[in-house]
Amino acid sequence: MLLAKKRSYKNNFQLASITAVTAGMTNVAGAMACYLFTANVTGHVANFAQHLLRDKWFEMLTALAALSMFFLGAFVASFLARSFEHKGAYKAFALPFIIEIIMLVLIGLYGMANNNQAEYYTELLAAGLLFSMGLQNSIVTVITGGSIKTSHMTGLFTDLGAELAEWLHPNTPKTYALKNKLRLRITILANYVFGGLAGGIIFIRYNFIAFFCIDLLLLYILLYDAIKGWQQPKPIE
Repeated sequence: MLLAKKRSYKNNFQLASITAVTAGMTNVAGAMACYLFTANVTGHVANFAQHLLRDKWFEMLTALAALSMFFLGAFVASFLARSFEHKGAYKAFALPFIIEIIMLVLIGLYGMANNNQAEYYTELLAAGLLFSMGLQNSIVTVITGGSIKTSHMTGLFTDLGAELAEWLHPNTPKTYALKNKLRLRITILANYVFGGLAGGIIFIRYNFIAFFCIDLLLLYILLYDAIKGWQQPKPIE
């Protein structure tokens, strides 16, 4: 999933399917934990502009901090991937996922130990989640060459609408590539919704344990290539 020297549709489909679930789970569980959506920053940009116009400086700085944490996560993921690419694709791509796993473990532990409604508490949780989602969105984009962003639903609906119009238009050939694109977009959307439902249900029942469940899926991404390597038959000497 991370090791493929030449990315195939199957590689991208597998990675997109799982990270769409984790993005949906993180966004909904995060919203329940800190009353803020953390898988994308579209709303935070609008809030920044709105608060700037109304001279609400504290709220403006809060929105700017949210944007900065997502940006920092994206920057760190891409920087690490570039810095470690000489040591192999797996190390370069796995490191941002490892950092995300650690962040979500810390968020889960912090939430379980400090379950209160203080403003600083929710802001710390939001900062950690935004950083984590910036990491994931960026590294998935890097791995897939920019073709997939599993937490960006606005872009997904744009692409899905345009590609579905192509598929249904009488003058457009129904190519295999277009069919694969539609299948990928619909799968990402469905898995994101499924992840959101799962994240919400787990958070309602088990609170911050939801973030440990997300970590299990991320660990599967990291271990997939190792497990696949173990299952391949070794050559007879």
